Amino acid sequence: MKKILLAILAISFFNNATPNTREGFQQKTMVQGYAKEDSAKKDKRYLAGAIPLVDGKVVFTMDEDIHNKNAQEIYDLLYTFIDNMTQEDNQTDKSQITLFNKQEHIIVARFREWMIFKKQPFNLDQTIFNYTMIVKCSDQHVNITISHISYEYELERNDGEGMITSAEEWITDEFALTKKKDRLSKYSGKFRRKTIDRKNEIFSHISKTLSH
Repeated sequence: MKKILLAILAISFFNNATPNTREGFQQKTMVQGYAKEDSAKKDKRYLAGAIPLVDGKVVFTMDEDIHNKNAQEIYDLLYTFIDNMTQEDNQTDKSQITLFNKQEHIIVARFREWMIFKKQPFNLDQTIFNYTMIVKCSDQHVNITISHISYEYELERNDGEGMITSAEEWITDEFALTKKKDRLSKYSGKFRRKTIDRKNEIFSHISKTLSH
């Protein structure tokens, strides 16, 4: 009953409103509906300069001092961390440590994981996200890079609209931002956003692992 009364009052307000008031009501509703999306597209964390290029290649780097830990201790912690990471629910069976050197304290891992853009009933938007992680440990220091990034998007579609592309051709400023560089582009923008989020998540978890 309460919901019915509220609905009647809302309809009465709208019908009796002046044209200016009604127009303002409609505009306010539209603004509220799109405010979150528009704000997200303009988020400065994802705009110009957010994708670093090294010799024309997309390379994310974590270069951090790790106090009170020698190279072997850092190596042991990160080997376990990366090995566990390859077995997480979002990973495919292709994710694995491909090279390690205990003497030089180097770990190389290749990841092939699912990156989810939207997950709703009957609406799953996702892509395969490929990348290589290289870890170099030294006394009280670690250098980690994420590179060789690529995407495999909707390859199962019968209309041929699926896509395989590299980060260099899809999420750099040239391709993933509008001409004014003030917001994310409609198509590749979501890849850029999610890639940056995933990089931040990985580096944050590594920092926490090494701080213990």
